[in-house]
Amino acid sequence: MELSKAGMVDGPDSSPFTLDERMARLKDYVSAWEAPQLHDPETIKVREPCIWNMTGGLLSYATFGTGNDDGSATTTNLVFRKLASQTRCIEGRVWSYDVPGKVYLMETDLYQDLLILVTMDPITEVRCAVMHISFHQLSTGETHRNAKHPVITQEVGYEAVEPNQRFISLCRNYVAILCYEVINDDREPCDYVGSDEVHVSDSQFFIIDWESGDLIWRINDAIRSFTFISENLVLLALLSNSKDPPLSGVLAVVDFSNQHRASCCSVTSALLLPILTTNAVAYEISVRSSPPPKALNQSAVISDHIPFGTDPESRLITVNLHVRRWTQFLFCIPLSTIQRSITMCGGAQEVNRLMDCVEQGLPWESWGPQATQMISRVGLPGFCYAWGSRCTFALAGRVRRSRYVKFCDFNPLLVKEHLHSIQTTGEGKKSQMHINNPKISDIGIFQGGDTTSLSYLESSARLFEIGDLMFNEDNLLIINRDSQEDDEDEDGDSRTFDIYQIS
Repeated sequence: MELSKAGMVDGPDSSPFTLDERMARLKDYVSAWEAPQLHDPETIKVREPCIWNMTGGLLSYATFGTGNDDGSATTTNLVFRKLASQTRCIEGRVWSYDVPGKVYLMETDLYQDLLILVTMDPITEVRCAVMHISFHQLSTGETHRNAKHPVITQEVGYEAVEPNQRFISLCRNYVAILCYEVINDDREPCDYVGSDEVHVSDSQFFIIDWESGDLIWRINDAIRSFTFISENLVLLALLSNSKDPPLSGVLAVVDFSNQHRASCCSVTSALLLPILTTNAVAYEISVRSSPPPKALNQSAVISDHIPFGTDPESRLITVNLHVRRWTQFLFCIPLSTIQRSITMCGGAQEVNRLMDCVEQGLPWESWGPQATQMISRVGLPGFCYAWGSRCTFALAGRVRRSRYVKFCDFNPLLVKEHLHSIQTTGEGKKSQMHINNPKISDIGIFQGGDTTSLSYLESSARLFEIGDLMFNEDNLLIINRDSQEDDEDEDGDSRTFDIYQIS
């Protein structure tokens, strides 16, 4: 029960900790996240341009060495930082190596000792590219011994230039890649999605079994973002360029292992987000959920004995909806709500285009108000990041340039415990505040306004200069961009990574 209230499951069977030791560490872990202390971060500066990601307890980033006459990259330097945890007995470690060419995407899995790299070759005659997906041992950079085909190629219809978008995610032996092009009405590349004339092309989305090299599923459609919700189900965030009907977005659950016809797609369930008012237009939508569904296994490349880890079944799905340039709505949806929608829909539907699933999809009123929480943000760009049952995002403070990092926990057992504390003692835990008031959207974005009432706990910490936010079980990562004018000692622009160890 204590593990469930913390959103955790036991670590590998080889863990040497006794039950009492695990319970003591679990108590320390829960206390640390009730009131996160953001002090004395480890700060890393990385020169631009660079790419980065954080998968589980591993922060990865890459910089590029130029040597060609046109200034293009000849090598990519990869750096990996295994983040430490005091309560979960994880030791930090840093290693790096170079790989040839320019890496556009990377994904990692500590437990599989897996590094996936994506490089691209342009085909200038037809404005598309060949994507090379290679599989390596994370610890050494050598070809992964479990990959039947060390390199797989896929042709995509978009050039490897900004602002064209590319995303990658991994779930066990499946790797998914999404890419799309930002264009105007004349199908010319554009820099910004935020007006009636600028939109995105149909995306190209495919899933590969990295061990066998088999292409499991490929589709061109109106997909803007995705996340794995099980080892065979993927949640797709859909956004149509059509303004009729005025949907803000659609969440489609697809069993990618059961797609046998190229001419159509089988959609397991579809959830509709609120209807927009006549003058409102949704420009971007993205979904977040971590960690991917997998067992917490011991790995030969990880020497740490971990007493407990995040329960993948307690995950929260966050949907970031950008309606106007500086207006964002965060929809916080428990995984259990998505799972219930599969039963509510009563069976899969065959569609020619994914957006056709709207016809038999679940209207917002039938699933959203009681089973989600919607939070509005105005004036601050950026995404809401989710890990386990928690999510975090930045809010503006009253002091100039100040920001607040807000942590929200949707674990129902934790909320229930807090309610019990209020009923028996007259007050809840002082480090957190229980939120149970309906959130009402009354700024003219959604038809009739919307009320959501899913309970959660929140805490916050004040910081200055908050950029991109990412976190895992133990650490919060804040990424800021420093311009050359801000730091004359630097050769050029750089990224600053501030790592705060919470637990």
